Amino acid sequence: MILVLSEDKDYSTNQVLDWIKYFGKSYIRINGSNLITIKEIKITNTEVNVKFEVKLHNGEIIVVDSNEITSYWYRRGFFISKHEDIHIFDKIMQDELNAEIREQERTYLDYLNFYFVNNKRRLGNCEDNATDKLKNLQIAKSIGISIPDTRILGSKKELQEFFLKKGSLISKPASQGSAYGTMSNLNGFTTLVDENFIDDCNDNFFPTLFQECLDKKFELRCFYLNDTIYSMAIFSQNDDKTKVDFRNYNTKKPNRTVPFKLPEEIHYSLVEFMKKINMNCGSIDLIYTTNNRFVFLEVNPVGQFYQLSYPCNYQIEKKIAEYLIQD
Repeated sequence: MILVLSEDKDYSTNQVLDWIKYFGKSYIRINGSNLITIKEIKITNTEVNVKFEVKLHNGEIIVVDSNEITSYWYRRGFFISKHEDIHIFDKIMQDELNAEIREQERTYLDYLNFYFVNNKRRLGNCEDNATDKLKNLQIAKSIGISIPDTRILGSKKELQEFFLKKGSLISKPASQGSAYGTMSNLNGFTTLVDENFIDDCNDNFFPTLFQECLDKKFELRCFYLNDTIYSMAIFSQNDDKTKVDFRNYNTKKPNRTVPFKLPEEIHYSLVEFMKKINMNCGSIDLIYTTNNRFVFLEVNPVGQFYQLSYPCNYQIEKKIAEYLIQD
């Protein structure tokens, strides 16, 4: 039995599960919105095991016994549960007790991910969501991978100096950079920094990530899967809408994309990088500059891979399924 933790509408999860069904294997899918209830966590000198219930959206309750799970795929989301708050006469004590209960509950839920990551064949890890762009840049540099000059700045004066030194800059979030509201969503795309941008800045502002803007021949989106890297070149620089950030998709005239074979030196460096950050799958972004450099930008542990798999005919969904069904 394969355990999958994902989100309700994740298309890539659906595609992988279709392959798992095709291969005749069974799975349990938990979406981040499904509530679970811990039934038992057993840690002894001779045995480690967990059992919990999952309430599906149709009201059905299924029991997950880790002894029956052979593989674990962390795709997206989190294990979540919800217990009714206790109510007592002392309001301050009531709030502290409920906070303590929630803290203990979070400890149990975090342990579920830890258990499956460390005791089963697995892809992904909930903890990969905390990957740090700045740390990753330093790790990439330490093993000889080229990176863009990067600054965290909160001063207009220092930003002007960096701009004059490099001639052109971009800005992007240091973290995942998304916010969701009831009326609208905010996505932290890469933004070009020009003189007008700087003029509009206050003398001091919240520390923000800035990088040199490199002239590129094309971008590379790579998907890493257990020492194998599937790569695609994206000719985003030919379109003003996508040249700074190809995620500003031009649906009327999509970017040209083609399969790409990385040079062996770059391939092995990226494999070493992924091992150093202990990530066994994820989407890696690179650019190939006009002066013939491969430059690492970042890695996304839960990035979409359909956009790479389908146009390049890599069948990544099938390969993930084949890995998970191994005994």
